[in-house]
Amino acid sequence: MPETVAYRYVADGEVAVIRASTPQVVPKQNAEGKPKIIYFTWDLYTSASVAEVALQIGTFHPGVATDIPTDRLDLDVSGISYIFTGTVPGGTGTQLTTYDSPLVTAITVLGP
Repeated sequence: MPETVAYRYVADGEVAVIRASTPQVVPKQNAEGKPKIIYFTWDLYTSASVAEVALQIGTFHPGVATDIPTDRLDLDVSGISYIFTGTVPGGTGTQLTTYDSPLVTAITVLGP
């Protein structure tokens, strides 16, 4: 049976956009309105610093540093198309991608 609950680790800007949407979904566009690939994982972390290292996000992003995650999104990924891309390069977490907008079922503030 396929997994239906997944997680995305985001900064407060994305959280604000999601909280303002009905239904609450991960936006398909970036801040400039351009389509984006949505990254998510099967891995649950309660600490921002652990998520950063495992998923190579925030200050550990290999390209240019991104915002440090402040929150974990619980996602309902049933009914969306996604690709399992394996282990995050340079990290230890799993990585999946989609162009769909998964439903956000919970938003949890991360610890440090």
